[in-house]
Amino acid sequence: MEKRVLEEFLEEAPDIILTVDRKGVIVYWNKSAEEIFGYVKKEAEGNSLDIIIPEKLQQRHWEGFNKVMETGKSKYSKRDMLSVPAITKSGDKIFIEFTITMVKDNDGNIEYCFAVIREKPKK
Repeated sequence: MEKRVLEEFLEEAPDIILTVDRKGVIVYWNKSAEEIFGYVKKEAEGNSLDIIIPEKLQQRHWEGFNKVMETGKSKYSKRDMLSVPAITKSGDKIFIEFTITMVKDNDGNIEYCFAVIREKPKK
């Protein structure tokens, strides 16, 4: 498959697809992420995930994130989805569910985490 095809798939996917490095810095943000969260790619990439995590949940998020980075294990991968609140650029609270996939370097250390995210429908 050509690299161009994969890039277009990621960019145009109906789900939010984002990638963070091992420090939690956003390195990839697709069009669906722009539409749902309100940040354009240039605003999001290079920033911490804190831009979409409600302030009162940030400490708990980073404790879990750092544990995953240390152990290489998460209970929210493959088919298990995590459901959490998130915030948009305008400050609106939304609910999302997501899975993560970890990519390791040649030494077995996590290099990146890919998240596939969906906004949960309002009831």
